[in-house]
Amino acid sequence: MQQGFIKEHQSFFTLIQELADTAIIGLSLWMAIFIHGRDWAHHYHVAFVSFALCFFLISRYNALYQSWRVQAFSQEVFVVLKSFVSVFVGLLVVAFILHVTTVYSRLVIGTWMLLCPTFLLGFRLVIRMYLRIKRASGRNTRTVAIAGAGSLGIALADSIEQSPWMGIHVSGFYDDKIARGPVYKSATGLDIPVIGGLEQLVKDAKQGHFDNIYIALPMRAEKKMKTLIHDLGNSSASVHYVPDIFTFNLMNSRMRQIGGIPTISVYDTPFDSVGRFIKRVLDLCLSFIILMIIALPMLVIYCAIKIDSPGPVIFKQRRYGLSGETFWVW
Repeated sequence: MQQGFIKEHQSFFTLIQELADTAIIGLSLWMAIFIHGRDWAHHYHVAFVSFALCFFLISRYNALYQSWRVQAFSQEVFVVLKSFVSVFVGLLVVAFILHVTTVYSRLVIGTWMLLCPTFLLGFRLVIRMYLRIKRASGRNTRTVAIAGAGSLGIALADSIEQSPWMGIHVSGFYDDKIARGPVYKSATGLDIPVIGGLEQLVKDAKQGHFDNIYIALPMRAEKKMKTLIHDLGNSSASVHYVPDIFTFNLMNSRMRQIGGIPTISVYDTPFDSVGRFIKRVLDLCLSFIILMIIALPMLVIYCAIKIDSPGPVIFKQRRYGLSGETFWVW
């Protein structure tokens, strides 16, 4: 199992990715200029340098050049687009303030803004596919240990084993309360054992046996977690804490921040302002389409009921909706 090359040269590969992004920004601008038969004038050179520099700074701030091994491609897409749109909007505002927008072709800029994010995302997708092939053959892998062989630790190991594209190999569990031996069998038939207690984990970590350590102890083991985190501070492994989401059934909860403090929503309204707006638009559009389809049949039904019964056909009732608010339904 070959591993560690990219990790050992992480700074170099980060530099390569930054240079590749700069090249993509310049190449996409050149293609946009070429497509519309324009010349590479001085102001396009300024646009390229300004955009590339700002994209580099904003991407660094948004942690775009981190390791995306254990995260979905959709999350990386979001960060790329967030950084790209932030730079574009910011430079557009500056251009309007300086009154220099007239020197740029709108067709060129528009084409550039379409080509550039497409190439940036395409480049990352190709890299992911290449690394996935390498990891499937046992290369570019990471070895991890899990502190805690309870339900949380087992769930974490199961999630890792079901995502081979991450290239992560679980060496085993460490737990003070569970005897040594196999406690989890992966889908491939691999038995993952409890190797020893938490003190043994610290010793193995300091000897460089693992790349990453996941602490998946229950919430009641707070003192053990504090001691373990402190003791692992002198190891070369990256240490991650896995929140005990099973204690309060938080599997479908959302993580939010209040002034930089992370919170987990236990009970939450299903729609925020944006979600409420989208639902309202969908409700109106679908209602209009459905009414166009059922209007004539409903009219026939209305007439049939009116002939058969003297009572009202259309009436209203009170219903309860979001946040307990009442509304009337006809």
